[in-house]
Amino acid sequence: MKQKKKSGFKKWGIAFVVLSVLQFGSMYGIDLFLKPPSLEAAMKKAGGAVAATATPVESRVSVPGTAVLSALTEDQRHVAYTTADNRLQIEDKTGIIFDQDVGDVTFMKWLEPSDTLIYFVKGKSTLTGYLIRAGANSEMKPVEVHQWSSKQREVEAVYFSPYLEFVYIEMNNGSYDEVYKYKASTGIHRLSLGNVVIDHIDYNPTEDKLVMTTDTGKVWTYEGDRLRRPDGSKVIEKDQQPATVEQKKSSSQPDEPRKTRAKKSDNAKNENTKSNEMNVKSVTEAQKSDKLNKSDKSKTEGQPPQEPSVNGTDNLAPVGPNDVKSEAK
Repeated sequence: MKQKKKSGFKKWGIAFVVLSVLQFGSMYGIDLFLKPPSLEAAMKKAGGAVAATATPVESRVSVPGTAVLSALTEDQRHVAYTTADNRLQIEDKTGIIFDQDVGDVTFMKWLEPSDTLIYFVKGKSTLTGYLIRAGANSEMKPVEVHQWSSKQREVEAVYFSPYLEFVYIEMNNGSYDEVYKYKASTGIHRLSLGNVVIDHIDYNPTEDKLVMTTDTGKVWTYEGDRLRRPDGSKVIEKDQQPATVEQKKSSSQPDEPRKTRAKKSDNAKNENTKSNEMNVKSVTEAQKSDKLNKSDKSKTEGQPPQEPSVNGTDNLAPVGPNDVKSEAK
């Protein structure tokens, strides 16, 4: 009996020790999982990834001291800047890869993480936006985004979604601000904000959500191609408005020049038809008159002269054979 009791206590003791060790080990593991890793451990763990993504020192570029306006990529592989004589230059580790006289550049920004630069050139009464790609396999040729006809427009900021490739342009147009959306497939589109003054814009590139706060504290939102007013109501854009009855009629009818051309051709056809009918009529009348003249000549060759008709007209009333016999008697 004593041996059985000792063996029972021994089993319980072993089980208790095992459970304690397991519990302590699990708690230690959870503690390590929840505890923020130290900076040194994180750098050691991510050392390979950091080395792979970081730009080597020999591949980095910097902004020249003579630059008037400049933009440097986050990885420092490309730098774009303008010179005093209005030339736009782009450099990488090999040197200058683009150099062109473009005019007065007032704003430029790299659309990270792409190698695309957006810049705006101010003319006498215009403002023109351009895109240029600085990738290794791309042709260094500026592509025009849009040209605005205004002397006072100035670009305030540019927002870019690398996931959807949408570009939003915030502009000041004198006493009010404007926001434009650019998409390569559809071009430029202005958000119908009205004459508002924007204090600041918050943009979420992953959700493509634009939150615009005015100087009076009112908040406009643009999400999913829908613009909402501060009260939450939707704004019907110009290209989303239903067509009116007049617009439907005009869309179903041909253009005015085509209608006039069609009318002219119809009139010409009618005139040709009328002239043909007149010609045929005149020909038939001439034929009839010839036949009458021939019959009159054949009848009057063996007859006495005819007297004028009673009605006094030039038409002659033919004398019948019975009348000739009565006169002879």
